[in-house]
Amino acid sequence: MGESLPLVSPRTGKLSRHEAPDEAQEPEKPKGKILMYWGCGDKIRSGQPKVLDMATASPQQYAAFFKAYAVGGPRGPRPANGWTYARWPNEKDSQPVPDDGSLAGPHTIKANYAPEIRFDIPRQQDFLDPVVFTEMSGDLAEAISMRWKSIPNASGYFTMAMGGRSDNEMVIWVSSEAPHMGWSLMDYVPTGEVRRLIKERVIMPPSTIECKIPQGVFKDAGAMLQFIAYGQDLDLSHPARPKNPPKGWMPDWNAKVRLKSTTMTMLGQDEREKAAAGAGEGRDDTSQPRKKDGSDVLENPLKSIKGIFGL
Repeated sequence: MGESLPLVSPRTGKLSRHEAPDEAQEPEKPKGKILMYWGCGDKIRSGQPKVLDMATASPQQYAAFFKAYAVGGPRGPRPANGWTYARWPNEKDSQPVPDDGSLAGPHTIKANYAPEIRFDIPRQQDFLDPVVFTEMSGDLAEAISMRWKSIPNASGYFTMAMGGRSDNEMVIWVSSEAPHMGWSLMDYVPTGEVRRLIKERVIMPPSTIECKIPQGVFKDAGAMLQFIAYGQDLDLSHPARPKNPPKGWMPDWNAKVRLKSTTMTMLGQDEREKAAAGAGEGRDDTSQPRKKDGSDVLENPLKSIKGIFGL
């Protein structure tokens, strides 16, 4: 990719009077219902679906329904906290990482406001393999079977699907054993949190290679599936953190490497249909490999069914 990749500090600025947002107006209350299902299996379980009628629900009911798992983890610098920082990719360079690119090996970071940072990334901390489905049944009226290739060095998996019906119904399904909105899990999750959520049966353990969406969840509803594999975090510092650091111990720098592999796919097509619609002999079109340019944060699937509730 060249001798180096340029880091650029984002420009910050205040809104001018003409750019300031208009006075907030009370939004019109949306209409329609949201149906939530959860858990892998052949049949819809007792007590499902959980239903929210958006026209009549109270704020308390909204809050309870849209519960998401609080995932503890680091937050990087951003304009709001006043730290100086830089990014790649950026407006100077946003070239994609080649398919055969690798993170493994020595890395050096140089800046005019920080010490030089040098560290090695071991092979087991390299980019995760892409998510590849080996089976995806296409009949939405039946239980939808999913099987995927095991990803080496993955620490766990999570998947969710969302669709809409013409009668103003949104349908959401998550692979967890408890109902929740899965948005917070469709991004980097620290390895310690992944282990905790596996114990709570929210995230699937790395030994899992199959799951079924119960029969009837997406009957008469087009749906989009999202899938994520979590990698193992790598934490580095200089000097290296001692086993029992003394009070007030502070390294010159810290570095964190976070890994994930993601894909999105439409439900309702079997593998033969997807292969026929795809391009290139020998290419597996059942899954889109993760991007390596840092821009693979999944687009909010609400955009894909925009307008169902007149929003």
